[in-house]
Amino acid sequence: MKTSENTQEICKALVAFHGEVGRITKDGQNPHLKNRYATIDQIIEEIRPILASHGLFIMQMPTNTEAGEIQMTTRIFHTSGQWMESPVLTLKPQKMDPQGIGSAVTYARRYSLTSFLSLNTGEDDDGNSASAPTQQRKVPAKGKAPAAQKPGQKAGGPQGLASQDQRRKLFAKGCTEKGLTKDQLKKLVNYQTGKDSTVKLTPKEIDDLVKLIEAMDGAELVQLIGEKALESAVNTGPIQPEELEGLK
Repeated sequence: MKTSENTQEICKALVAFHGEVGRITKDGQNPHLKNRYATIDQIIEEIRPILASHGLFIMQMPTNTEAGEIQMTTRIFHTSGQWMESPVLTLKPQKMDPQGIGSAVTYARRYSLTSFLSLNTGEDDDGNSASAPTQQRKVPAKGKAPAAQKPGQKAGGPQGLASQDQRRKLFAKGCTEKGLTKDQLKKLVNYQTGKDSTVKLTPKEIDDLVKLIEAMDGAELVQLIGEKALESAVNTGPIQPEELEGLK
């Protein structure tokens, strides 16, 4: 994140902003997955008056790369002249036509704004995580010691790659919560990372994918990969260890 040299006044204003802003109203209706979500227009309509009352305003600046990717930067200004700027968010439009580019810009604006301001759009999974059945830990066979973990290796995954638990979380987010099929989620992985298997993902790539999934509803996600939305959500239930081989 980039900032002005001094940030004392803008930080005070942001504290006051977060003390007033509540959960964003879900004004969008997804007819396929039977859920509601907050559109970018609704988000801006709700936060703009509160930002202004504390001397703050937002600018979002889309650009594009030579490869045709959309890049979005969100910057928040204070009347003191101080500012903060989000990291660049990069998305690749599914189709290089006006509609595809426009959709990618809308997704980027929504994702960048909600994450940069830590807005509550009601897309958390606290209830699901708490109620999901816990997985029984496998105990090594008698007489066999667990394999030693290499230095720098994350538990459950090869060195530098995401663990089994991290991959399970990704599929639970996409399939159980957002109603994607397993094939659609794998297409989303390929679309965002260029990788054809979740076992090749790094922990950071998993985290970025989870954040993207949380920022969109199921219909937006399937549109992002160029497919039609499902007529009803496909709830596959918690991902079990034996299923992971089929989710690569």
